[in-house]
Amino acid sequence: MSRSRTLLQLRLEVRQRADMVNSSFVTDSEVDRCINQSWARMYDMLLATGEDYYLKYVDVTTPLGGFYDLPLFTSSTGTVASDVYQIRGVDANYSGGIMVNVPRFSFEERNLYMAAPALTPYYPIVAYRFMQNPTTQADALEIIPSTSTGVSNLRVWYYPNPQVLTMTATVTDTTTVFTNGTYTNVALTGGTGTGLLATVVIALSRLSTVTITNPGAGYGPDSFTWGLAAAAVHALSPAVAVGGVVSATSLDGRSGWDEWVVVDAATKLLTKEESDTSQLERENARIWQHITLAAQNRDAGQAKRIVDTSYNMGMWPYMGAGFRR
Repeated sequence: MSRSRTLLQLRLEVRQRADMVNSSFVTDSEVDRCINQSWARMYDMLLATGEDYYLKYVDVTTPLGGFYDLPLFTSSTGTVASDVYQIRGVDANYSGGIMVNVPRFSFEERNLYMAAPALTPYYPIVAYRFMQNPTTQADALEIIPSTSTGVSNLRVWYYPNPQVLTMTATVTDTTTVFTNGTYTNVALTGGTGTGLLATVVIALSRLSTVTITNPGAGYGPDSFTWGLAAAAVHALSPAVAVGGVVSATSLDGRSGWDEWVVVDAATKLLTKEESDTSQLERENARIWQHITLAAQNRDAGQAKRIVDTSYNMGMWPYMGAGFRR
């Protein structure tokens, strides 16, 4: 991740762009929603470049054909891919470790591989389609034929859902005695960065809520333990560490591409205020033109090339010879 940008960092920049730093016209939750909407839109546009940004894979064990509802992509390690957004491709791992591309069948071909002999001289034919399971109404990966055998696992390449940007503190210390009150600008320690500040609420002599007010600097999409170092909040000791976890997610701003998210979100705020947005719209168009030129040339070493449009592997019912190049 080349340029990690947290939600609170983006929130401040959006308010600065919209000239709403100290404005109560829009709440922080409204700003956060606009940021996540703009980030999701940028995410979709980056996927549309065809450069495989954010690509992941998961291995599906013991595929026997039929529907695999989401989230169900379970690997040998027991992990589940619950974030599938778009399927990029599917590989079949046959006995002996042979990996073969699995073709995507059209709806008109849904019964094609049921007819005998649905076998090659080497491997049984399987095909996939990402669709809605007509029985459960869930998004699913269908593998045909339904009696597929001979495949040890499928490797499913996919784009995950765009991550929702959040930065929250979860209280785990419920026993330490504190002095009741609301304390601002409390420094939190630990993790990968510095300067994290929060508002701490003590109720019934116990730690109630911790709300992050300053994201500090250097924090990535990680989780870390923290301690309260403010003497005023503790009733018994001048300084004591108490339990909790701060979880931060972030987007990859890459080469300053997060500026598009900032300007787009700021435009949404000004639209609500019924202010002129023409300048920001022109700037965002300029930024996106730059991103488009840079994003479509992710691999500068080689140009894209045309591949064979027919599967052409000698598999029935395809009778051509030679492997797809």
